[in-house]
Amino acid sequence: MKKRVFLRISAKKAQREVSIGTLLLLLLGIGGLALVILGFYNYWGKFSKIPGQLPGDLEVVAQSCEISAKSGLKTSYCIEFKEIKLGGKKQYVNCPYLLKIGADIPSSGNIQCDKAPDDTNYKAVKGFEGDYDADRYCKRLRADSDYEGKTIINGIICPKGENSNGEGSR
Repeated sequence: MKKRVFLRISAKKAQREVSIGTLLLLLLGIGGLALVILGFYNYWGKFSKIPGQLPGDLEVVAQSCEISAKSGLKTSYCIEFKEIKLGGKKQYVNCPYLLKIGADIPSSGNIQCDKAPDDTNYKAVKGFEGDYDADRYCKRLRADSDYEGKTIINGIICPKGENSNGEGSR
């Protein structure tokens, strides 16, 4: 009988040890999982509020324009068009247009962009008469035979139609 009692006691003791070990592992696992969830929540929470946390397209491009102006990079400032989402629509803008719509570019006075030539044969695309660089960009797009006429440049749709020679698109 002693053997039987001994086996019962040791079996119960082994069960208790496994239960305590399992319980500790379970508590450690739940604690670790909670830390991982909190970490992801805090990490992704910062990026889910992009307007309040990270600079938007407009701010990033305005900072790029400020750097170009400070450095005297006329091509980057005037001719390079950056893709942004403005008013919920994808469009291409250059630095002078950002100034026009109210972006803060303190060093903007350092650079003067080219004006349209005083040539009487020069004909701007409709809507781009006062914006020589946007007009040239639109004409480059229109030279592509696959152009669909939907690209917005400095707030104006570059229409499909006549190319720079006054002829219809190909």
